[in-house]
Amino acid sequence: MQGSRDLEGWTTLRSHVNDTSISMPGEFASWPVFGHAASAPYRAFRLLLIGPSAGDPHTLALSNLELYGYLFSTTGKSMPQ
Repeated sequence: MQGSRDLEGWTTLRSHVNDTSISMPGEFASWPVFGHAASAPYRAFRLLLIGPSAGDPHTLALSNLELYGYLFSTTGKSMPQ
């Protein structure tokens, strides 16, 4: 998973290699983001598949994606909730 502030440069937020957390239909998992990447604001997110998946090696099936964090204004200051 990657995040971008300007849609040109991308920061890797979380990377998985040989991850078997989800290998069967209907399974689910959560992966928190830690460190500096977790506290930086991003305008866009993308999932980048660069190798085969556990099922069909050319398919990424995604039924739900939840992102949690803070809403930042264009000045970079956290907005009240």
